[in-house]
Amino acid sequence: MKGFLFGRMLPLALMFLLFWSIVTQDQEKGSVILVGAFGERPLGMPPALFASLLFTALFAPLVWVVPHALRLSQHRYDREGMAGGGGFAGLFFLLAVGRKYPELRRSQAVCAFGLIYVMAVAAAWIIYTNYRGV
Repeated sequence: MKGFLFGRMLPLALMFLLFWSIVTQDQEKGSVILVGAFGERPLGMPPALFASLLFTALFAPLVWVVPHALRLSQHRYDREGMAGGGGFAGLFFLLAVGRKYPELRRSQAVCAFGLIYVMAVAAAWIIYTNYRGV
């Protein structure tokens, strides 16, 4: 239960910090960037509020992904004596864990979806801001 709560609270805390950092940023400097990215009043809202809500919605799936990632990490530590491994070692573990431990296939799928989703959001944001000239 403790890991479940931590796995849910961590992404919620990060989303709150993201939301708060956008809303409370330096109005002159930050406003120029947000207006450049989203326009003067996107959907009739101030740009900071729109950006906060948009980023919160885009990163909401992490509330579902993080507990599964922590489950895989804890399993790897318990069974194989390794935590993390970083970089390609973690990716190779993600690719192989379902064959080695069938009970973790759902967590493997959720984490793979999360990885692909975050990469797609980052790529879309890069393309969008490049197009807008921000």
